[in-house]
Amino acid sequence: MERVEFEQWTVCLRPSLMEQAQRLLPHEEAEDIVQDTLCRLWLLRHRLDAYRSRDALARTVLRHLALNRLRDTRRTAALLDTRAEVPDLADVTGDTDERLAAVLSLVDRLPDRQQTILRMKHIDGMEVPDIARLTGCSPEAVRMNLSRARRQIRDQFLTRQKP
Repeated sequence: MERVEFEQWTVCLRPSLMEQAQRLLPHEEAEDIVQDTLCRLWLLRHRLDAYRSRDALARTVLRHLALNRLRDTRRTAALLDTRAEVPDLADVTGDTDERLAAVLSLVDRLPDRQQTILRMKHIDGMEVPDIARLTGCSPEAVRMNLSRARRQIRDQFLTRQKP
């Protein structure tokens, strides 16, 4: 994709990205996330034709960047507020919502790469080859990171649930 074609595409795409970003973040941060998304897409411009839906890719990139921004904001708030703690899994017994929240808190503790790959696979429903293209990893590395992340979550969840 050449510069002119990219600019034409992003001019049409920007309003929908802005709308999506404003649903996820405050207005000032939404503009930053849209700009970051467009920068990432610019770096991928030579490979964009390989995707079935460039618009869907753009929305996915925006969502990931927004979630990362929200996660970073929560981490910063947790560091500033020493009383903010991650829920203890030993207290979680049967309620599905509580168990899900506990698992998601374990996902937040994973290393960034494992966390990103796990979210792309299980929350966004992306396939391994697509994740590999977006992250710049080989498909084998994606599978390895998924396996390690799942094992780490399972082990922590099971050890904290035992009496």
